[in-house]
Amino acid sequence: MGVPQHFSIVILDVEGSGELSGPEKKQVREDLYAILRRALELSGIGTASLRSEDRGDGVYLLVSAEVSKRLLVEPFIGAVDAELAERRVGQPGLRLRLVVHHGEVLLDEEGSSGRAVDTAFAMVDSPQLREALRDAKKGRMAVVVPEDLYLSVVRGYPTPDPQKFRMRQLETKRGRLRTWVMVTGAAEQPGSGGTTPNTSTPPVPRPQPSMHVGDDYTVGTSVGSFMGRNSGSVTFGNGSQDTGGDR
Repeated sequence: MGVPQHFSIVILDVEGSGELSGPEKKQVREDLYAILRRALELSGIGTASLRSEDRGDGVYLLVSAEVSKRLLVEPFIGAVDAELAERRVGQPGLRLRLVVHHGEVLLDEEGSSGRAVDTAFAMVDSPQLREALRDAKKGRMAVVVPEDLYLSVVRGYPTPDPQKFRMRQLETKRGRLRTWVMVTGAAEQPGSGGTTPNTSTPPVPRPQPSMHVGDDYTVGTSVGSFMGRNSGSVTFGNGSQDTGGDR
């Protein structure tokens, strides 16, 4: 048995792909891969640092631990969102759920597996993340990161704006997960909770004078070169992906 290796885990999943016609789905997949290529290039993340697996209605990436997780938050997320914002009227709708996670992953001839992979897929499939994107009518992409990544590579940086993230407890098949969620393009972020963990001491209440004013009172995969037909530079073997059972 091989030795687990640490990777960043990125999953992009297309909203409502099952409702698309055959030609629409083909166009959306081509557009998604084009967006992904440009975002990776702008982020300086080379194909040698990646393993990619097609998910039919999305893409699953393993990114070498040598690549800073900060690059996957900015500029990668910003580049994907900028591409979504430039889509024209008449193109098939393309909204995404995007997870950035990390952890130990075991690689074999058939693909990859591990608890961190299971957790990342549970996050992207969670009802709360789906609802967050669905309820944001002008939203383009629902981004979710685990709390440790929010605290280390989101909070304290200017972009993406940490104030737009909301703490969300995701109910998943892997249990309840504490995460931070942002929907790009949304006028108002869905969900409740503060934008940063509250570590301050609450103020001591001052005594208030009492007044009487009467009686009224008043929250399985297809694996291949994700860089497309024209590149042919990165191929990751064949076989099906085991990501931990039913989803």
